Amino acid sequence: MNNVLDKRFWEDLTALDFSNMDLENCLAILPVAAIEQHGPHLPVKVDSTIIIGLVEMIVKKLPKDSKAVFLPTQKIGKSNEHLAFPGTLSLSTETFFATLMDIGGCVASYGIKKLMLINSHGGNVSVLDTVTRELRVKHNMLVFNVNWFGLGMPEGVYSSEELKHGIHAGDMETSVMLALDPNNVRMTEVRNFVPKTIDIEKDFQHIGVNAGCKFGWQAQDLNEYGACGNAKLADAKKGEVTLEFAAKKVLKVIKEIESVPSSLISDKTAY
Repeated sequence: MNNVLDKRFWEDLTALDFSNMDLENCLAILPVAAIEQHGPHLPVKVDSTIIIGLVEMIVKKLPKDSKAVFLPTQKIGKSNEHLAFPGTLSLSTETFFATLMDIGGCVASYGIKKLMLINSHGGNVSVLDTVTRELRVKHNMLVFNVNWFGLGMPEGVYSSEELKHGIHAGDMETSVMLALDPNNVRMTEVRNFVPKTIDIEKDFQHIGVNAGCKFGWQAQDLNEYGACGNAKLADAKKGEVTLEFAAKKVLKVIKEIESVPSSLISDKTAY
Protein backbone atom coordinates (compact mmCIF):
# COMPACT_ATOMS: atom_id res chain seq x y z
CA MET A 1 0.00 0.00 0.00
CA ASN A 2 1.43 3.39 -0.94
CA ASN A 3 2.28 5.91 1.80
CA VAL A 4 -0.61 8.05 0.67
CA LEU A 5 -2.87 5.14 1.61
CA ASP A 6 -2.09 5.00 5.31
CA LYS A 7 -5.83 5.20 5.78
CA ARG A 8 -7.17 1.73 6.51
CA PHE A 9 -10.87 2.25 5.88
CA TRP A 10 -12.24 1.72 2.37
CA GLU A 11 -14.75 4.56 2.71
CA ASP A 12 -12.02 7.11 3.49
CA LEU A 13 -10.21 6.50 0.20
CA THR A 14 -10.82 8.30 -3.09
CA ALA A 15 -11.11 6.85 -6.56
CA LEU A 16 -7.63 8.28 -7.22
CA ASP A 17 -6.32 6.44 -4.15
CA PHE A 18 -7.73 3.16 -5.41
CA SER A 19 -6.25 3.71 -8.85
CA ASN A 20 -2.80 4.07 -7.26
CA MET A 21 -3.10 1.00 -5.03
CA ASP A 22 -1.51 -2.37 -5.59
CA LEU A 23 -4.97 -3.94 -5.55
CA GLU A 24 -3.84 -7.40 -6.61
CA ASN A 25 -1.90 -7.72 -3.35
CA CYS A 26 -4.48 -6.00 -1.18
CA LEU A 27 -6.43 -7.83 1.53
CA ALA A 28 -9.98 -6.51 1.77
CA ILE A 29 -11.61 -7.17 5.14
CA LEU A 30 -15.39 -7.04 5.56
CA PRO A 31 -16.69 -6.83 9.14
CA VAL A 32 -20.11 -8.45 9.49
CA ALA A 33 -22.38 -7.96 12.48
CA ALA A 34 -26.03 -7.79 13.57
CA ILE A 35 -28.67 -5.51 15.05
CA GLU A 36 -30.66 -7.73 17.42
CA GLN A 37 -32.02 -7.94 20.93
CA HIS A 38 -29.55 -8.77 23.68
CA GLY A 39 -31.84 -9.17 26.66
CA PRO A 40 -33.26 -6.36 28.79
CA HIS A 41 -29.84 -4.98 29.80
CA LEU A 42 -27.95 -4.52 26.52
CA PRO A 43 -28.73 -2.48 23.39
CA VAL A 44 -29.51 -4.08 20.04
CA LYS A 45 -26.21 -2.79 18.64
CA VAL A 46 -24.02 -5.16 20.71
CA ASP A 47 -22.58 -7.19 17.82
CA SER A 48 -21.96 -4.08 15.73
CA THR A 49 -20.38 -2.22 18.64
CA ILE A 50 -18.05 -5.12 19.37
CA ILE A 51 -16.85 -5.63 15.80
CA ILE A 52 -16.36 -1.88 15.22
CA GLY A 53 -14.45 -1.53 18.49
CA LEU A 54 -12.33 -4.57 17.67
CA VAL A 55 -11.53 -3.30 14.17
CA GLU A 56 -10.46 0.06 15.59
CA MET A 57 -8.04 -1.73 17.94
CA ILE A 58 -6.69 -3.87 15.10
CA VAL A 59 -6.14 -0.91 12.77
CA LYS A 60 -4.01 0.84 15.40
CA LYS A 61 -1.78 -2.24 15.70
CA LEU A 62 -1.47 -3.27 12.05
CA PRO A 63 2.13 -3.30 10.81
CA LYS A 64 2.89 -0.58 8.28
CA ASP A 65 3.69 -3.08 5.55
CA SER A 66 0.25 -4.69 5.80
CA LYS A 67 -1.92 -4.23 2.73
CA ALA A 68 -5.18 -4.73 4.62
CA VAL A 69 -8.07 -2.33 4.11
CA PHE A 70 -11.38 -2.52 5.95
CA LEU A 71 -14.67 -2.34 4.11
CA PRO A 72 -17.70 -0.64 5.73
CA THR A 73 -19.25 -2.83 8.42
CA GLN A 74 -22.30 -4.78 7.31
CA LYS A 75 -24.31 -4.04 10.45
CA ILE A 76 -27.50 -5.95 9.68
CA GLY A 77 -27.18 -9.69 9.26
CA LYS A 78 -29.34 -12.78 9.59
CA SER A 79 -31.01 -12.55 12.98
CA ASN A 80 -34.36 -14.25 12.47
CA GLU A 81 -33.78 -16.34 15.60
CA HIS A 82 -34.38 -13.11 17.54
CA LEU A 83 -37.41 -11.73 15.70
CA ALA A 84 -39.79 -12.61 18.54
CA PHE A 85 -38.16 -9.76 20.48
CA PRO A 86 -38.83 -6.11 19.53
CA GLY A 87 -35.97 -4.11 18.07
CA THR A 88 -34.32 -6.89 16.11
CA LEU A 89 -33.54 -6.16 12.46
CA SER A 90 -32.88 -9.11 10.17
CA LEU A 91 -32.26 -9.73 6.53
CA SER A 92 -33.64 -12.92 5.06
CA THR A 93 -31.10 -15.63 4.34
CA GLU A 94 -31.51 -14.95 0.61
CA THR A 95 -31.04 -11.17 0.94
CA PHE A 96 -28.09 -11.49 3.30
CA PHE A 97 -26.40 -13.99 1.00
CA ALA A 98 -27.01 -11.81 -2.05
CA THR A 99 -25.72 -8.70 -0.27
CA LEU A 100 -22.45 -10.33 0.70
CA MET A 101 -22.06 -11.83 -2.76
CA ASP A 102 -22.58 -8.41 -4.36
CA ILE A 103 -20.05 -6.75 -2.04
CA GLY A 104 -17.55 -9.52 -2.71
CA GLY A 105 -18.20 -9.25 -6.43
CA CYS A 106 -17.45 -5.51 -6.38
CA VAL A 107 -14.21 -6.14 -4.50
CA ALA A 108 -13.21 -8.84 -7.00
CA SER A 109 -14.00 -6.60 -9.97
CA TYR A 110 -11.16 -4.24 -8.97
CA GLY A 111 -8.63 -7.05 -9.14
CA ILE A 112 -8.43 -7.77 -5.41
CA LYS A 113 -7.61 -11.45 -4.93
CA LYS A 114 -8.05 -11.86 -1.17
CA LEU A 115 -11.09 -11.17 0.98
CA MET A 116 -11.54 -11.81 4.69
CA LEU A 117 -14.95 -11.79 6.37
CA ILE A 118 -14.75 -11.12 10.11
CA ASN A 119 -17.96 -11.88 11.94
CA SER A 120 -19.41 -11.05 15.37
CA HIS A 121 -22.78 -12.85 15.27
CA GLY A 122 -23.39 -16.58 15.57
CA GLY A 123 -26.49 -16.49 13.40
CA ASN A 124 -24.41 -15.33 10.43
CA VAL A 125 -22.01 -18.27 10.48
CA SER A 126 -23.81 -20.70 8.17
CA VAL A 127 -24.41 -18.04 5.52
CA LEU A 128 -20.80 -16.84 5.68
CA ASP A 129 -19.56 -20.39 5.16
CA THR A 130 -21.62 -20.60 1.98
CA VAL A 131 -20.60 -17.13 0.77
CA THR A 132 -16.93 -17.98 1.27
CA ARG A 133 -17.24 -20.98 -1.03
CA GLU A 134 -19.46 -19.26 -3.60
CA LEU A 135 -17.11 -16.27 -3.98
CA ARG A 136 -14.26 -18.71 -4.58
CA VAL A 137 -16.30 -20.49 -7.26
CA LYS A 138 -17.71 -17.39 -8.95
CA HIS A 139 -14.75 -15.00 -8.76
CA ASN A 140 -11.75 -17.28 -8.22
CA MET A 141 -10.93 -15.36 -5.05
CA LEU A 142 -9.10 -16.50 -1.94
CA VAL A 143 -11.82 -15.93 0.65
CA PHE A 144 -11.52 -16.52 4.37
CA ASN A 145 -14.09 -16.12 7.13
CA VAL A 146 -13.32 -15.63 10.80
CA ASN A 147 -15.62 -15.52 13.80
CA TRP A 148 -13.76 -13.42 16.36
CA PHE A 149 -15.38 -15.34 19.22
CA GLY A 150 -14.21 -18.60 17.65
CA LEU A 151 -10.52 -17.75 18.15
CA GLY A 152 -10.67 -18.60 21.84
CA MET A 153 -11.06 -16.61 25.04
CA PRO A 154 -8.41 -15.42 27.51
CA GLU A 155 -7.62 -18.14 30.02
CA GLY A 156 -9.16 -17.87 33.46
CA VAL A 157 -11.49 -14.96 32.67
CA TYR A 158 -14.76 -16.86 32.17
CA SER A 159 -16.00 -20.08 33.76
CA SER A 160 -16.20 -23.23 31.65
CA GLU A 161 -19.98 -23.28 32.09
CA GLU A 162 -20.28 -19.68 30.95
CA LEU A 163 -18.12 -20.36 27.89
CA LYS A 164 -20.36 -23.29 26.97
CA HIS A 165 -23.79 -21.91 27.85
CA GLY A 166 -23.40 -18.12 28.08
CA ILE A 167 -23.84 -17.76 24.35
CA HIS A 168 -25.84 -14.54 24.21
CA ALA A 169 -25.72 -11.41 26.37
CA GLY A 170 -24.11 -13.28 29.25
CA ASP A 171 -20.89 -12.61 31.15
CA MET A 172 -18.65 -12.19 28.10
CA GLU A 173 -20.76 -9.89 25.92
CA THR A 174 -21.86 -7.81 28.90
CA SER A 175 -18.23 -7.43 30.01
CA VAL A 176 -17.15 -6.36 26.53
CA MET A 177 -19.96 -3.82 26.34
CA LEU A 178 -18.98 -2.45 29.76
CA ALA A 179 -15.53 -1.89 28.27
CA LEU A 180 -16.74 -0.34 25.01
CA ASP A 181 -20.01 1.43 25.80
CA PRO A 182 -20.82 1.38 29.55
CA ASN A 183 -23.46 4.08 29.28
CA ASN A 184 -25.62 1.70 27.24
CA VAL A 185 -25.48 -1.18 29.73
CA ARG A 186 -28.44 -1.21 32.11
CA MET A 187 -26.98 -2.74 35.25
CA THR A 188 -30.38 -2.60 36.98
CA GLU A 189 -31.61 -5.22 34.47
CA VAL A 190 -28.58 -7.52 34.73
CA ARG A 191 -29.25 -11.02 36.07
CA ASN A 192 -28.30 -14.64 35.66
CA PHE A 193 -30.15 -15.66 32.51
CA VAL A 194 -30.10 -19.41 32.99
CA PRO A 195 -30.34 -21.03 29.54
CA LYS A 196 -32.30 -24.19 28.78
CA THR A 197 -29.17 -25.53 27.09
CA ILE A 198 -28.03 -26.68 30.55
CA ASP A 199 -31.04 -28.97 30.89
CA ILE A 200 -30.79 -30.07 27.27
CA GLU A 201 -27.21 -31.17 27.89
CA LYS A 202 -28.34 -33.21 30.90
CA ASP A 203 -31.33 -34.79 29.17
CA PHE A 204 -29.85 -35.67 25.77
CA GLN A 205 -26.62 -37.31 24.71
CA HIS A 206 -26.40 -36.03 21.14
CA ILE A 207 -28.82 -33.09 20.85
CA GLY A 208 -27.89 -29.45 21.52
CA VAL A 209 -27.42 -26.02 19.97
CA ASN A 210 -23.75 -26.79 19.23
CA ALA A 211 -23.83 -30.58 19.45
CA GLY A 212 -23.43 -33.25 16.79
CA CYS A 213 -27.21 -33.17 16.37
CA LYS A 214 -28.39 -29.56 16.25
CA PHE A 215 -31.98 -28.37 16.25
CA GLY A 216 -33.51 -25.22 14.81
CA TRP A 217 -34.01 -22.86 17.72
CA GLN A 218 -35.08 -19.31 18.41
CA ALA A 219 -33.85 -17.21 21.31
CA GLN A 220 -37.04 -17.59 23.35
CA ASP A 221 -36.60 -21.37 23.22
CA LEU A 222 -33.47 -20.97 25.35
CA ASN A 223 -34.54 -18.19 27.72
CA GLU A 224 -37.67 -16.05 27.89
CA TYR A 225 -35.59 -12.88 28.15
CA GLY A 226 -33.65 -13.71 25.00
CA ALA A 227 -30.35 -13.83 26.88
CA CYS A 228 -28.18 -16.79 27.93
CA GLY A 229 -25.56 -16.60 30.65
CA ASN A 230 -24.75 -14.98 33.94
CA ALA A 231 -24.49 -11.28 33.15
CA LYS A 232 -24.16 -10.54 36.90
CA LEU A 233 -20.54 -11.72 36.68
CA ALA A 234 -19.61 -9.07 34.09
CA ASP A 235 -17.15 -6.25 34.60
CA ALA A 236 -15.30 -3.84 32.31
CA LYS A 237 -11.82 -5.18 33.08
CA LYS A 238 -12.82 -8.63 31.81
CA GLY A 239 -14.13 -6.98 28.67
CA GLU A 240 -10.87 -5.09 28.11
CA VAL A 241 -8.83 -8.28 28.52
CA THR A 242 -11.15 -10.08 26.08
CA LEU A 243 -10.82 -7.38 23.43
CA GLU A 244 -7.02 -7.26 23.75
CA PHE A 245 -6.87 -11.05 23.43
CA ALA A 246 -9.17 -11.02 20.39
CA ALA A 247 -7.27 -8.20 18.68
CA LYS A 248 -3.98 -10.09 19.01
CA LYS A 249 -5.58 -13.25 17.61
CA VAL A 250 -7.12 -11.46 14.63
CA LEU A 251 -3.85 -9.67 13.88
CA LYS A 252 -2.13 -13.06 13.70
CA VAL A 253 -4.86 -14.31 11.35
CA ILE A 254 -4.46 -11.26 9.09
CA LYS A 255 -0.69 -11.78 8.95
CA GLU A 256 -1.20 -15.43 8.09
CA ILE A 257 -3.75 -14.68 5.37
CA GLU A 258 -1.47 -12.05 3.83
CA SER A 259 1.27 -14.67 3.63
CA VAL A 260 -0.91 -17.22 1.83
CA PRO A 261 0.22 -17.70 -1.79
CA SER A 262 -2.29 -17.57 -4.62
CA SER A 263 -1.35 -21.18 -5.38
CA LEU A 264 -3.48 -22.25 -2.41
CA ILE A 265 -6.33 -22.46 -4.90
CA SER A 266 -6.14 -23.91 -8.39
CA ASP A 267 -8.31 -24.40 -11.46
CA LYS A 268 -6.34 -27.49 -12.51
CA THR A 269 -7.70 -30.96 -12.00
CA ALA A 270 -6.35 -34.39 -12.90
CA TYR A 271 -8.72 -34.53 -15.89
